[in-house]
Amino acid sequence: MLLPLKEALTQIETHFLVGASGTFDVLENNLPHLEKGKKYVCLSVNDYDNYYQQLVKTTLEERLQMEGIPNLRAEMLVVAFILVKYVFSLLPNSQRFYISDYAMKEGILAEMMTASA
Repeated sequence: MLLPLKEALTQIETHFLVGASGTFDVLENNLPHLEKGKKYVCLSVNDYDNYYQQLVKTTLEERLQMEGIPNLRAEMLVVAFILVKYVFSLLPNSQRFYISDYAMKEGILAEMMTASA
């Protein structure tokens, strides 16, 4: 399923990853040094890797008890983090990524509301 992404990234120069919602909300909520209340935050790959190393060693029961991880995300969170790490491996020149406060549909609605005001 990820082969088309891998092929596209060999043709398009990409310097960073942008994530929103779900897995990225969990990451943002669990890295206390990030500045909150902005439209987006920037993380280094090292920030991601440090939290990744901690998270992948946890059991489902441990994740269900962790503050900042919604119960509905706990089961698949490790899989999601592994997938994000794989995508990072496809971006060898990338040292950072962004977490947006808005998913695509929310961002489009926010822009539409601003434009019509």
